[in-house]
Amino acid sequence: MKAIHFICRRDVDGINLNGVTVVKRGLKPIYRSCCWDIPAADAEMLVGDWVYLHPKKSAPSEFGGRVIRFEAGQEWQGKAHENRIAFFLEATPLGKGKPWRGAEHSLAWTGGLIEASLPHELTPA
Repeated sequence: MKAIHFICRRDVDGINLNGVTVVKRGLKPIYRSCCWDIPAADAEMLVGDWVYLHPKKSAPSEFGGRVIRFEAGQEWQGKAHENRIAFFLEATPLGKGKPWRGAEHSLAWTGGLIEASLPHELTPA
């Protein structure tokens, strides 16, 4: 089982997380988080596992959930790597308040794939 942490700041409105949209509302809301510059093979390994979004590495996660599926090849015009990944997440309160894990160097915008170690991460989907 795996997990990944990303830096995800708020949109200019200061309310919504950048690139995060609601796909389905209800008891188990589904969100789309786009557009991440990671290999499709890494995204594939995260299906059924956890994504956490942080405003910065030193702050706890503000959002997180289990990956239901992903879409590869999301076009992001004008970026060095235009083909990106969109994750579809089942949001849960368990994804909030978690510390950053993984790469911590000053330019890290993701912790990279890490082994699941938190109790809720070790429970199969």
